[in-house]
Amino acid sequence: MLALRSHLLSTDAFHRLISRHQYRYLNFRDLLPADSLLRVFSTQYCFENRHALLSLLSVLCLLLFVTISFVSKRTYKSKGNIHLKALSTVVIPTRNRSQSIKYTVNWKDRRMEVSLGALVEKVKTGAIEMRNPRADLSDMFRERSKVYGWTIGLHVEPTWSTKTMAWLLKDHFLYSMASKAPPLLLLSKGPSMLHLDVVPHSEMESSIASYIKSLAVGSTTTIEFTTISPHTAWMSKNFILCSLPLRTSTPLLVSLTGVLSVLTQAERLVEDRAERIAFIDRYGLDMWRERRFLMYWEAALLDAGHVTRWIVELQQ
Repeated sequence: MLALRSHLLSTDAFHRLISRHQYRYLNFRDLLPADSLLRVFSTQYCFENRHALLSLLSVLCLLLFVTISFVSKRTYKSKGNIHLKALSTVVIPTRNRSQSIKYTVNWKDRRMEVSLGALVEKVKTGAIEMRNPRADLSDMFRERSKVYGWTIGLHVEPTWSTKTMAWLLKDHFLYSMASKAPPLLLLSKGPSMLHLDVVPHSEMESSIASYIKSLAVGSTTTIEFTTISPHTAWMSKNFILCSLPLRTSTPLLVSLTGVLSVLTQAERLVEDRAERIAFIDRYGLDMWRERRFLMYWEAALLDAGHVTRWIVELQQ
């Protein structure tokens, strides 16, 4: 009995000893090295050093934010570069790289539209040039101009509808005033050919009758005229595009006498130095650029199928 009691007393003493010193000897944090990650993230230590932990989390959040912003900025810049690179394959500045042209962008559909007014004006003043006018314009008219995954089209501002309607009314009812603009080289009257595209609509019948009467007996001649394509709706976007290069509303569009003749005249304005100088001396450099551009425009309209050209051969 005495031995058993002594044993119990010794056990209680041992438990008291352990309880009195358990924090000192059994503290998990104190058993870890000072530079241990487990020591850093132990619950009690984190509580005691909450300011250090909050600072660490703040730094991590800041690094995450900077990384996300940098990646987003690079992605956006990459998109912008592709979009501008696509545009530069169609139009290029002629004076300085900072020269730009007005356009709209639809990122969702990867589509951009060049302002019609800005394009005509900047080509006329020589600020920009089209790399391949005939092919690029034809593709833009047909909504098929696609570069680097981007579709490039033309944006026809609402003011063009008003301009076109005013031009039609003036041509039909106020054509008594003579135009001071230079004649279209490809729409001139030859000795054995009559182009109705330059004849006012109100004078079309009388012009045909007068021309036929002037023919000698047995002679052969041709009469050429343009008609709008059946699928082109009145005052639609294509209608406005087709009316741009015309002098009168009679044809309402371009020549099917062959794209070759249109292109030949356009190329002559560029390559024939004597003819180019004579034209510029008479009408000015801006008018030469505009006339050359509109010739390519006519050829592109014909390629796109927006207009039809008719040739009627007559024998007196």
